[in-house]
Amino acid sequence: MKKSIVGVFVITGFLFTSGFAQARGAEKRGMMKKMFEQLELSEEQIAKLKEFRKSRKEKEKPEKGKMKELMQKMANAFISNAPDDELKAIHSEIQSAKGSKVDHRLEKMIFMKNLLTKEQREKFIELRKKDFRKQFKKHRE
Repeated sequence: MKKSIVGVFVITGFLFTSGFAQARGAEKRGMMKKMFEQLELSEEQIAKLKEFRKSRKEKEKPEKGKMKELMQKMANAFISNAPDDELKAIHSEIQSAKGSKVDHRLEKMIFMKNLLTKEQREKFIELRKKDFRKQFKKHRE
């Protein structure tokens, strides 16, 4: 009985975070579109940005699948009362997979640096700071 209750909580948690992530993704896309409008990107910049995002999406898709698989593996190990060493090994795999996300962020930063003019970069940083403050304020409420 106890295991089935824990299983229900774990599954509910995954479903909730999945739905939240989708809603957050839609909200983030809207904010990014608004930000790019405020940066007054040229048609050439927009085309380059779309191409970059498309190529990134194709590269990141398998990694997202791997992360989802690892999270499920962790949940299954937790439910089945796997040894601590097994949980630590899975956690290590998850951390390794997260490391590639950091690399992708750097690639995105370099791309944006090369895409934007100096004035657009300054405005980009300003807009991101405002967005960060807004998001931080939302989470505190």
